[in-house]
Amino acid sequence: MSEKKEKKNLKSFSIHETNVDVAHYFKKAVLAHKHLENMLNILIKNECDKIFENEKDKRDFTLYNLLTNSMIMKAVICNCSGKDKTQNQIAFVNNHYKDNPLFLQIKKMGTILNDKNISNIVTRLKKDWKNSLDNLKLYYKNKSKFSGKPSTPKPKKLSKVYNYSVPLEVSKFSMKHKDSFGITIYKRSKKVFLRANDYVNSKKINGITVSLSHGHIYYDFNYVVEKKRNHTNQDQMINNRPVKQSGLDIGVLNLFALFINDFTTQSLIYNNGKLLRYNALFNKHIAKLNEEIALQVSKYKEIKRDKQTIKIPVEYTSYGRHLIKKRSHLWNERNLTMESEMQKISSSILTYLQKNDVTHLVISKNLQFTKTDGSIKQRKKESQKFYQIPFGKLLNLIEEKSLDFGIIVIDKNEAYTSKTSCLTVDVNHIQQEAKTREITSNELNGVRGVKKGKIGRGIFKDTTLNKIINSDLNGAANHIKLGFKDVDLSVYRNHLWKVCNPKMIKSSNEFDRFISNSNAV
Repeated sequence: MSEKKEKKNLKSFSIHETNVDVAHYFKKAVLAHKHLENMLNILIKNECDKIFENEKDKRDFTLYNLLTNSMIMKAVICNCSGKDKTQNQIAFVNNHYKDNPLFLQIKKMGTILNDKNISNIVTRLKKDWKNSLDNLKLYYKNKSKFSGKPSTPKPKKLSKVYNYSVPLEVSKFSMKHKDSFGITIYKRSKKVFLRANDYVNSKKINGITVSLSHGHIYYDFNYVVEKKRNHTNQDQMINNRPVKQSGLDIGVLNLFALFINDFTTQSLIYNNGKLLRYNALFNKHIAKLNEEIALQVSKYKEIKRDKQTIKIPVEYTSYGRHLIKKRSHLWNERNLTMESEMQKISSSILTYLQKNDVTHLVISKNLQFTKTDGSIKQRKKESQKFYQIPFGKLLNLIEEKSLDFGIIVIDKNEAYTSKTSCLTVDVNHIQQEAKTREITSNELNGVRGVKKGKIGRGIFKDTTLNKIINSDLNGAANHIKLGFKDVDLSVYRNHLWKVCNPKMIKSSNEFDRFISNSNAV
């Protein structure tokens, strides 16, 4: 038997194309692939509609399977007859759609696009349709688990495509030259020049994706990283250092609270006011732009939906098109800002932990998952902060970078961590009991403060000790208990400054200055 290939440890970085002519070339190419995907989507959708019109035992998925087969469709679109195993299937698709005008347009796209890239597009489309059909099956089995009927992949007007990417085959990019690299996105290779290519040349490039993001072109490089540490061998990873735990509690108003299990290290809270203000101003600016764009519509089309006639903008004035481009650039700038901040903050957190000899960090992704399942109901003003600040990205970056800092990240369910006193109650016991019965407030030995309440927001009162501590640090400390059940945090009753007086940090630059200061360790 052949040995299984070892899974590669990959990381990525992006390069922004600043040459206007080159960016225009690749933008045109990316949109051409999207146009091809749109047309394939329509064919698949029509075929699925025909399939589900029939009774269950009479449904024929032959054409659907062929339309989502990357090998077959690559040959069909590129006018190849195929080999012995596939030529009958290729001929069947060609004969079935020979009079279909949409199919003829798809064949025409095959004369200008690269066959390997077409194969990647079909593979991705197949995955999207498979996920959609699986969700529909679950929906019809139990509709109560869904807030609405799952949708299937739909074509999108090219003028409204703001984010799309074309993954390249290994043979369709070349890294031979020091000052440039070659990309084959059409039939011929295009040379892309770089002023300083040392960083790219120092990496073992595994793949390249050409991405369109709000009118800008990016080259996303995947590169192989040598596995310096084994995930399964934790003792080797921490280099036999004494175990020191830390807990990280994620939030919105305070981006994170960090508690380290020792008697000397300063606890931290990162106030998220800067990003929240930036996000609020951005939303106001976008809302104003949307109002101005709505006044620049030159043509509408009418559609009927739920017995009502709705007008949809089709064309805009030249000034309206300018405003739409401006809006797209603002979104791109916002995304880059958020990405940059999360990169800086994640590195600073891990640097601080490394300087203080921390070996384990306990986090929770529960709050991140609630963004997708919609389990938290909020007002519009609050939901904007919750959904638009990418704290999930921060957790992912911490996990990704932790190996380089020699820190083991543990993910736990954070239920009851903010409601339970870390000084007098075991949160593990509370979580276990909550599986079989309802937990009363008296069992938690504390009350968490709320806005306009007797106890202010950000404060936790331990009713047993009659002491006031910081609610975010209380949650972060309880994370440690979840990761290490034998840890006793009651010792901090005599060191209350650890959970009462955190260092408040308001920006990534301030965080860096604090770490570089000798008082930070």
